[in-house]
Parts: sequence; structure tokens; C-alpha cells
Amino acid sequence: MKTSNSQKWLKAIEFAVVGFATWLNPNAAFLIFLLKLCFQVLTILQERSRPKPDSKPALYTNLN
Repeated sequence: MKTSNSQKWLKAIEFAVVGFATWLNPNAAFLIFLLKLCFQVLTILQERSRPKPDSKPALYTNLN
């Protein structure tokens, strides 16, 4: 799946989960904050695991 597609899905899931948790218990502000923080950490971990494009060619051949 493309990274932009997975980021959109993650944002949609975050919105649904946080919205549902807020609807269940609007007084649990600290727990909702922790839930949002978990989604932030998940987003950062996904960005770190994404391979970065190399500026060098992938394969060097030595003809000696």
C-alpha cells in the first residue's frame, strides 16, 4: 500500500477511535490525550521505517 494511502487510513482510524472514546467518556481527558499520543508515536514509527531513496545507484559493477 502506498505511504500516502496508509497515512490517510491511519488518520481516519485515529479520528474514529478518538471520537468513539470521547463519545463513551468525555471526562477521560488524560486517557484521550494518551490515545492521541499513541497515534502520534505510530505515525513517527511508520515514517522512520520507510526506506529513503538513495542518491547513488543501487549496483556498482567492477569490470577489473
